[in-house]
Amino acid sequence: MNAFGTTAWGRAWLRLAEPLSVTRPDPQLPPARSLARADRVRDLGTGPGTITATVDDGGPRTVRIGFPVWPDPPRLDGPDLADELVDRLATAGTPVAPTAAELDTACDCRRRDGRCRHVLAVLIETARRADEAPELAVLLRGGRPPRPVTDRSRIPIDELDPAAYWD
Repeated sequence: MNAFGTTAWGRAWLRLAEPLSVTRPDPQLPPARSLARADRVRDLGTGPGTITATVDDGGPRTVRIGFPVWPDPPRLDGPDLADELVDRLATAGTPVAPTAAELDTACDCRRRDGRCRHVLAVLIETARRADEAPELAVLLRGGRPPRPVTDRSRIPIDELDPAAYWD
């Protein structure tokens, strides 16, 4: 089973590292996947329009990735972020991930074209994290994920006050 891009949210980010329209294999991709699989992407920092990380590749490599946020973030309703929402957002002109041309990448390795294995490893790790928590993909683009709908027929135990309960 593929560890990256298992949801539509993660696949949107994974396509930045592994585009479908390639004409020849990218020699940087296998080492980038190895770095991500071995948990060598560390200190991943995310915010609207930015991702930062340190990649341990025989020494620390500092990576920064910038991209535009949604100019008019969509209002997301509902209790969860279903995979079908990714297609609806793209159709509405607010894709979950930026295009490769919109990325502004920087790495302290010597490669200058922006597609070094460190940048690719950070994109792959971002895809994995978006798989685990789709709200990350929304936050990266400057949007607000929907609030979870709480079931008020049950009270979470941490909201109970034991002293007041028996009164």
